[in-house]
Amino acid sequence: MSTTKTKDLKSFCALSFDIFGTLVDDETGLYNTLMATPLLQSLPDSHALRTSRSALLNHFFHISDAAQQSHPNEHHLPLAYTQLSEQLAPGRAKATVATEAAAFASCPTTFPAFPDTIAAMQVLASHYKLIPLTNMDTATFAAVCRGPLAGVRFDAVYTAEDIGSYKPDLRNFEYLLQHLKDEFGVEKAQVLHVAQSLHADHVPANLMGLRNCYVVRNSVTEKELERQPEVEWKVDGLEGLAKLVEEAWRDE
Repeated sequence: MSTTKTKDLKSFCALSFDIFGTLVDDETGLYNTLMATPLLQSLPDSHALRTSRSALLNHFFHISDAAQQSHPNEHHLPLAYTQLSEQLAPGRAKATVATEAAAFASCPTTFPAFPDTIAAMQVLASHYKLIPLTNMDTATFAAVCRGPLAGVRFDAVYTAEDIGSYKPDLRNFEYLLQHLKDEFGVEKAQVLHVAQSLHADHVPANLMGLRNCYVVRNSVTEKELERQPEVEWKVDGLEGLAKLVEEAWRDE
């Protein structure tokens, strides 16, 4: 990457982040949680969703995405779990499924942070305001901040519950930009959106004219898009971005 491009990172005042998939390893956490549920345990060992990690994750994320779009004001995880149960075992008792779905709703609090997350975010915090733009509800995200993301300081938190819609809805990004301006005096040109998800983050970031950084996490669920969004920076993990930022300030 050119020295000029690296130095351009000094023009930003705030970094907005996708959390799950970028800072938190949601694929590992979700896979382990799903495989331990009574629903998945009841399936034969030969079932495709038990034998293939990518098949299970892609199938669940497809259901979850649909739940987010059809019920923008509801917690999507229990809805998605209920729908998965109806697909795989339609005869299960509704009360049993409801109990399992309610328990499943809090599973993100147990997902691990990526190994480079905490140290990288501490580097970035010394240069920028750090703002999550997450599809998680407020209470669950607060628990994540006390758990796997303990040690990360955020300057504000914008959740899907606050906004009333889920990414990739442009309303989420409009909310982000308006609140950054109102709360911190930060203009759109001073914001860099940092995320792993092409579909939920970089496509709408392009539409909003937001500058962006694609964090590569070797995801098995990333959607194949007919038209790839434009990304200004592409880094291997958050550690890659932290190193570029340190280089930008070191070359003063």
